Amino acid sequence: MANDRKKEFFDVVFKDEETARITAAMAPGELSSYLGERGYSYSADEIKEYGTELQKQLEQYKSEELSESSLDNVAGGGRYMDAFVGGVGVGVLIGIAFMGW
Repeated sequence: MANDRKKEFFDVVFKDEETARITAAMAPGELSSYLGERGYSYSADEIKEYGTELQKQLEQYKSEELSESSLDNVAGGGRYMDAFVGGVGVGVLIGIAFMGW
């Protein structure tokens, strides 16, 4: 159940590039209100928790070596959606870092 909720949160926040950009600039309390207006119920504490987990995953990802398939993607063999989702994710993470989550 908790993982379903977390997945839903990230699906909503990463829905598209504009939503990700808007939500990345919000403090957890603002994001909670913003999502509430759209029919989703997440507390500021939940959002902080998800942001912290995402930051930890980014740090782990940054410290790992690229696999052969990742190197192929960097070399131009990747799909558009992979690049889009990765770019949006990094943008949100940068926003999270600046907002001090």
